[in-house]
Amino acid sequence: MRYKAPRRASEKAVKTVSKSTVSNPSKSSFSTQPKERIKNKSFMNNYRSNDMLAVDSDILNLRNGPGIEYEAIEILKKHALLKLIAIDGEWLQVKVIESGNYGYVNAKYVYKT
Repeated sequence: MRYKAPRRASEKAVKTVSKSTVSNPSKSSFSTQPKERIKNKSFMNNYRSNDMLAVDSDILNLRNGPGIEYEAIEILKKHALLKLIAIDGEWLQVKVIESGNYGYVNAKYVYKT
């Protein structure tokens, strides 16, 4: 399987506009960042490329893209070792140590070893 460069943002990301509080009410600022990116900003600081991860679920689908709409290419078992390649929102691009396959997993189901 060839390495595929990660995309910057999910195609299905929905942009939301939220008003922030400012000291001068005549000047309001707005954010058009997808909610998930704002919400997960601290999460992104927890992982770095080449970190070793392990599966924290009985089974976990390794997908060929960052979302549940992408095809599962391998079923991973609990404690399977993964090497972090890149972060795409709440999805992590990883290399499976045992099989050598590359794909994406949701960050909720893995932990740093």
